[in-house]
Amino acid sequence: MATIDQIMRAVTRFADNEILPRLPTGKGIGAGILLALVMEGGKEKILALREHPAIKMMGVMDESGNVDVEKLYSVARPKLDGKKLPVSIPVIGELRFDVNDLDRLYSMVQEEL
Repeated sequence: MATIDQIMRAVTRFADNEILPRLPTGKGIGAGILLALVMEGGKEKILALREHPAIKMMGVMDESGNVDVEKLYSVARPKLDGKKLPVSIPVIGELRFDVNDLDRLYSMVQEEL
């Protein structure tokens, strides 16, 4: 289980190392500012997800807001293998994530534990 803080640090590091450097300068700066602001004030919004019926049904977040990253990773990785998942991100636009991105993010979360 990982805390929201651990996951937020890993996501920030992933974005800083894997996404932002590949963006044009203006988008990279804008996305970096957006990410910093979201991470600064987003914890409570993320913790509110534990009350979402889908999150409860999946059983991936406990009442304290800790996330079962092992469970998520073990289910998500085979589903993503060989595919590119399009994700629309404000300021940046659409990015496509593959299993290598998932592995890198998972590794960064593990380093936070």
